[in-house]
Amino acid sequence: MKEKLRIIGLGRCVIGHLRKSLTDNYRNNSHDKIIFDHHYILNLATCLNPPYSTDESAYFFNIKCMPLLSDQLQCLENILRYDVCAIELFPPSPLYKHLPTNISVCFESFNNELAALGFKKNLPEDIENVRNVELHYRNIVKLINTIKTLNKRIKVILINGELIKHDGDYKVGSKYLSKLINKIKQSHFLHNANIKLLDINNLICTSNNTGRAFFETAFPYIYIQHTPNLRPIGLARDCKHAVPAVRKHFERYFCVKLRDWGFSLPEIQIKTLKKDIRNSPFTERANLFLNRKSKDTKIIATFENAERLSLFASYSIAAKSMSSYRILQNFINNFSRIYPSCGSDLKTFFYHLRTITAFIYETKINFNDHLGKIGIRILELPQNEIEPYSNFMLLWIKNIFLAGFDSLIRSKQKSQDCFIFFMIKLSENNYLKDHDVIQTMLSKQILKRTAMRY
Repeated sequence: MKEKLRIIGLGRCVIGHLRKSLTDNYRNNSHDKIIFDHHYILNLATCLNPPYSTDESAYFFNIKCMPLLSDQLQCLENILRYDVCAIELFPPSPLYKHLPTNISVCFESFNNELAALGFKKNLPEDIENVRNVELHYRNIVKLINTIKTLNKRIKVILINGELIKHDGDYKVGSKYLSKLINKIKQSHFLHNANIKLLDINNLICTSNNTGRAFFETAFPYIYIQHTPNLRPIGLARDCKHAVPAVRKHFERYFCVKLRDWGFSLPEIQIKTLKKDIRNSPFTERANLFLNRKSKDTKIIATFENAERLSLFASYSIAAKSMSSYRILQNFINNFSRIYPSCGSDLKTFFYHLRTITAFIYETKINFNDHLGKIGIRILELPQNEIEPYSNFMLLWIKNIFLAGFDSLIRSKQKSQDCFIFFMIKLSENNYLKDHDVIQTMLSKQILKRTAMRY
């Protein structure tokens, strides 16, 4: 019987998408089998923690949080079982140190309960360390060396699934990742035949040159970028969530890299990326797209697909198209009357909500009444419905706050009642105000002063 190919993946959603797609392909191919274990990691330094006792592991693994502490602390425990280790390259999240054991981990959302268990909040120097490319590079080298020491035959593939800063048409993406990828490309360890680099930017550059995909069609989602204390920085593009068609092509390149090592993988069936808009500057592409879509009388119905909504909003903002703005305003009116209607909507329509708030923030149109209604609807959802989606709920509230608070500071209009009422109700919600991100929102002085008038 043929041996199964065993892959371990360390990273975020890029690894998760690869795992799901590859295992689905194998499931449809009976003579080939694969095991792909994904450990959800937000900082590769968590894979390098000092040893801990059995009692401590039982204590850690009973803590409810994301990412799971077992994912972060046990990811290398069975490394000998694997043929390939896929390591995602990404800007790391801040570490939280557990004072009694000196172990450092990451959390999607930090709260008072975790603080009571002995985890220390981030200090300014910790945040600076997160931004230190040299330190992160050293951690990657240390992780590779640790893995290769534990399993001498394992192959390592470093994966970057994000856009990086580029000199060409798309001047978006992570400057941090650009420095890190360039440093890795110049490093000695890529000369090792058992270590490879897979970078999505090579795919995007090729597709851009042929006019088959551009940065905004491959990565359509936009959002409000902000500082740790929730001060908006500006409109940004989500450079880590590519559309499924691009992810499929990326998966194919992943398989090619593994075949170079002699592993048997299925042929990935992909469609050639459709040539949609001619290769021209971004603003020209935006105008061409909007001129074509403005003739579609059912355009709002297509916004059920979050990618199409975000691409339309992105082009509308770039072109400053008033007619497109009106279409988006109608969509927001409809959306705010319906969503979220149940807990699962928090996940299903998250990218819709994030696009809406980004559009509101960038255009400075006052939609605080609508944002307040959406926020109140979130707070009225039953507890048993929101618990499985608590992280998405916090993300909805954060994005509503970023757009609404910006409008609150600027606006002299009186259409703020619903938004202020939402913030007051939020301050009374014991389940939510335990979280750091909610405490940061509620600490804003202008909110306190405004709320006193209600």
